[in-house]
Amino acid sequence: MRNLSVVALLCALPISDGKAQEPDLIVLDAWATPARVGQDSHVYLTVANRGPVPYAVLRTSTPVSDDVVAIGLGARGPEGESLPSAFYVPAHRAVKMVPGRPHLVLGKVSASLVVGGEVRLLLHGLGDEPVPVTARVRAAPSSQVAGVPTSISTLP
Repeated sequence: MRNLSVVALLCALPISDGKAQEPDLIVLDAWATPARVGQDSHVYLTVANRGPVPYAVLRTSTPVSDDVVAIGLGARGPEGESLPSAFYVPAHRAVKMVPGRPHLVLGKVSASLVVGGEVRLLLHGLGDEPVPVTARVRAAPSSQVAGVPTSISTLP
């Protein structure tokens, strides 16, 4: 009976092919603009969803601001309420945030963000572990032209 229990337990364990499981959601090229205490900083990043279902970032948080807002990304909750720091990433697609288009704003930062430094954020999804993001602080491009589109692209 003991051998049967061990066999049953082994059959219930997941089988691994030895490869690390890649996350469905990945963040690339995250950066933020410099800001003094009390000023806003703008955050730009590319969020890619390699999974088969859309991913909803319901809230974005950071230790340097209690007021994170997703500008131009327009996420709404189930009752139609505005979700200020939420956004959606379609399945097998990437959302790229660029200057002059939809992006995140850290309102009235509590610590100075200087060029060369970093700011940490968490992207909170429904029931998932938050996705940590480290954005490097760098000077904003001298030409923040509104004609540069935020893109949603198909992943290879």
